[in-house]
Amino acid sequence: MQSKMAQKKEAMPQLRSQQYVEDGLIKNSSPVRRRSRSKSRSRSNSSQGSNKSGHRNRSIEMVHSDDLEGALNLSDCDDNAQESRSKQARQRKRPARIFKQEVDTNVFNISMQTLKKDSELATGDPVFCKQCNACFNFYSQVTQQAKEMIKVQNYEEEVKGDEVYEQSVPQIWICEFCNFENKVDFETEELPKSNQVTYILEAAAQVKEKKIVGNQDITVVFCIDISGSMCVSQPIAGKHSIKGDKTQALRNLMQFSDGSDQRLQGEDNVTYISRLQCLQAAIESQLIDMAIGAPDRKVGIVTFNSEVTIIGDGSKAPQIIAGDKLFSYDYLIENGTAEGQNRLQHAINKTKDQLVNQIMSVEETGPTALGPALATAISMAAQGNPGSTVVLCTDGLANVGLGAFDEIKTEEESKKVDQFYESLGEFAKNKGVTVSIVSIAGEECNIDTLSTISEHTGGSVERVDPVQLTQNFSNILKLPVIATNVITRIKLHKGLEFRNEDVNNLSEDKTLLARDMGNVTDETEFTFEYRLKSIKDLIKMDDVDLTKIQSFPFQAQITYNSLDGNKCIRIITNQKSISNDRTDLEKNANYEILSTNAIQKSSQMAKRGNMREAQAYAKVWKRKMKSNIQNVEQDIQYNNFNNHFGQVYEMINEENDQSDCEAEAEERKQDEEHKVSSAQTQPAKKGFFKKLGDKISTELYKASKTNKTSLNK
Repeated sequence: MQSKMAQKKEAMPQLRSQQYVEDGLIKNSSPVRRRSRSKSRSRSNSSQGSNKSGHRNRSIEMVHSDDLEGALNLSDCDDNAQESRSKQARQRKRPARIFKQEVDTNVFNISMQTLKKDSELATGDPVFCKQCNACFNFYSQVTQQAKEMIKVQNYEEEVKGDEVYEQSVPQIWICEFCNFENKVDFETEELPKSNQVTYILEAAAQVKEKKIVGNQDITVVFCIDISGSMCVSQPIAGKHSIKGDKTQALRNLMQFSDGSDQRLQGEDNVTYISRLQCLQAAIESQLIDMAIGAPDRKVGIVTFNSEVTIIGDGSKAPQIIAGDKLFSYDYLIENGTAEGQNRLQHAINKTKDQLVNQIMSVEETGPTALGPALATAISMAAQGNPGSTVVLCTDGLANVGLGAFDEIKTEEESKKVDQFYESLGEFAKNKGVTVSIVSIAGEECNIDTLSTISEHTGGSVERVDPVQLTQNFSNILKLPVIATNVITRIKLHKGLEFRNEDVNNLSEDKTLLARDMGNVTDETEFTFEYRLKSIKDLIKMDDVDLTKIQSFPFQAQITYNSLDGNKCIRIITNQKSISNDRTDLEKNANYEILSTNAIQKSSQMAKRGNMREAQAYAKVWKRKMKSNIQNVEQDIQYNNFNNHFGQVYEMINEENDQSDCEAEAEERKQDEEHKVSSAQTQPAKKGFFKKLGDKISTELYKASKTNKTSLNK
């Protein structure tokens, strides 16, 4: 007789599918696969083994750290040559580190575009399982015993005898995710009629701090750096007439000299343009476009150098914030709220000309009070409709007021500054404000920290050449927010669990994943991976018989604030049948989904500082996809993956090399300064503590937001 463990192994399904939400439905490009007992195929470039949780299956791939050198998008020949060199290197030195990654088609993708689609509007409230928090859905079944008849003695003199009543018997819902018996009470019209249902949790009038506005467009606030570094110029070919150009004034001044050996800007068929002039031209272009394409939109401007200047919509004299006020968070938020109500009252079709005049009159000078300006801009934009936007443009490090980086000398001070930007991000997210950051290439701004705000709010992060600002601003503003305060929860069957996810976002049994999305557009996508639980955990589940399971349920619970003020939750549920044909599933894999997942997960690992793990993850996915290409579409998506993430992969290599050099230098320094007290505080370079540079920080952020559109560009 087989043991209980042997029986579980015999029946264990091996999941091999890509799940995705499209048009509001969780769909699969292939069935879930039941694990076979055949031996795994041998591979020349990988091995199989057990992961840390005791899962032993053919999904485990191994890669040596030496194999991670070089480019990701090497040709097959060059890739094999790299592996050969790596093996030779391992013979000459200590054994390389071995990375194990579980890679298969157990991936699903969710697009927030589903929130734009209509769904069944449910009556009543959503009902959740009291044990696992799955929501009652289209596939759920309710059982009810026959109603019992009881007699009740009537003691009233006018009515004699017994009266017969029906006794209510509870309805029972056995949760399809965990088999828990829930007592429920549904009317027939309350039962879901489709696998996609929307519940209104709070109507618009009930939502706290709902604003009464005269139009339905958003508010846009440009938060602009006009510090001294914005005067840095660069040449562009040809002679151009540029607004804000001071060349003529310089010529007028030079007419009183002999003019010998003088070359003025704009001569020799070259025009020099400053960063501020590029920014002024970009904002003017956006103001003109919005006045025509979004005439009801409210647009404001906040500038900063050693002070913060609130221009607003240009209808009133600017307000200047300086001195101790730059260090008061409460003042900045309260003042920004008040000024947002007072200085953003008029639509852009009425304020365009005065805003253009205001922006063209500013001059670059002084240091950078970025933190106070950003707090002001966010609190002003928060007075607009949900989905309002702040666009921050800067070319340098914050060094005045709250959030200043250059005075950081200890780890504690660094954490305090990080907390300031975390708080700003939370504040913006709760107010439905998206914050996008545009940094100008050539200077460091500490994007690693600033991008926290964009992460919280669903904004973008770009690092661009100044002359590209116009196109960049246009790209930021062309995608409107479709929902705010979005939190997505994914629910799996108790026999499954998530993998490669932050444990802080998971339930204790790893079957419920919560992701705080902030504000989303119809291009917001994210991916998840899952697997069957270990034999050890499955043995404990007496109510799970793998020999009888023919499908697994999956559920997405998306809580969000709609743009009309309602707080809603959309429940999307699907079931997926189990298949035994691994080969067929891999041949028909959707490489677009697998590539998006590989890029998102790799970049997220790297952002957390796990550089080698990120490279190993990307490398094993590259090999997995390359070995299973069956058609032209898969080949196209495979190449898109290599090209899209290849540059980031090389940046990670550079970061690793730099980190290794710095570590070696630090070891030598410690040896040389062995007698120096370990308690002595040493200031960090540029105020950074273990921060990534702007270039790699920006690219990792963008890669973590990869979607179908960006992958196929």
